[in-house]
Amino acid sequence: MPLVSGSRIEQSALVGFRNFVGRGSVKPVVRRGRVLVFVAVLVSAVSCSSASHNTGGVPTTRSVAPTTSRAETPVLRCSVRPPQSVSLGQVPGSAATFVPGQPRTLLACRYHGFNQRQRAGSLAATAQLGPEPIVSALDRAPHIPRGVVFHCPFDAGEVIVLHFGYANGAVLTITVSTQGCRIASNGDLRIRTPDTVLSALQAKLGRDTL
Repeated sequence: MPLVSGSRIEQSALVGFRNFVGRGSVKPVVRRGRVLVFVAVLVSAVSCSSASHNTGGVPTTRSVAPTTSRAETPVLRCSVRPPQSVSLGQVPGSAATFVPGQPRTLLACRYHGFNQRQRAGSLAATAQLGPEPIVSALDRAPHIPRGVVFHCPFDAGEVIVLHFGYANGAVLTITVSTQGCRIASNGDLRIRTPDTVLSALQAKLGRDTL
């Protein structure tokens, strides 16, 4: 049994639909007893038209910029005074290689020793250097075995601190003694500072006068 019957309802719906989509542009076939289906299609078409009219005829979509999480090379700074010591295991591999991996930046900080006009331990100079030649020379130096004690010449306490910055945000800090036995330490390993490294650092940072 049809839910709605009568040619007047069908004709009224058909006229409304033709007025909406343009006379003669669409010729839908309406069967008796199927008016509810036609009306549902008409309502859907009206809704789509209203949405297109409100947006200039172009469906709107919300684009969300993808978010990525990546570490960045850290901003390196010299402290007011040199560290008393450097930590173990600052970066992976530091127990086997003096400067492991491929640091992207290098900041060198020189601090005064004793017998200077400036206060001992005060910051004397800073410089940005390319890390590659320094890293290469430090990594070639032989490691000092643990427990070895040196009888070193006079050391007035001047020290250079090297901060290596990595792309993943890690920082490796190394201390370099410029006098006496000229020991350099990354916290895990110790080496005798190569002459080429010390000369390159002092060319940029200067040196204390004895």
